Amino acid sequence: MTPLFHSYHHHYEIMVEETPERQFHVIYTPYAGSKPVVLQAYTAAADAEAAARRFPAYLQLAELKGYRLEDKYFVHSSGRSVHVSFAMDPRMTREKFRAILDT
Repeated sequence: MTPLFHSYHHHYEIMVEETPERQFHVIYTPYAGSKPVVLQAYTAAADAEAAARRFPAYLQLAELKGYRLEDKYFVHSSGRSVHVSFAMDPRMTREKFRAILDT
């Protein structure tokens, strides 16, 4: 299946694929050893593509704050975790996401 959106990054790729049920999945695939993860499903292709385009900046912000992505969670060495759905929310801003990571 050809992805509707596909972007390559240093350690991973992110894409949007349409399912037979007409959902649009944002899929994160790390290059090193892990399986692909469906980060979020959307009913509109435009919402899924916007989230896929936005996600790398939010992942980078989380990593700068000491988090790593594990399945569907940003996990901090302190044990704190933040579900990926916060980063995938269309209303989320960088400032709001930064505040969530800091709490």
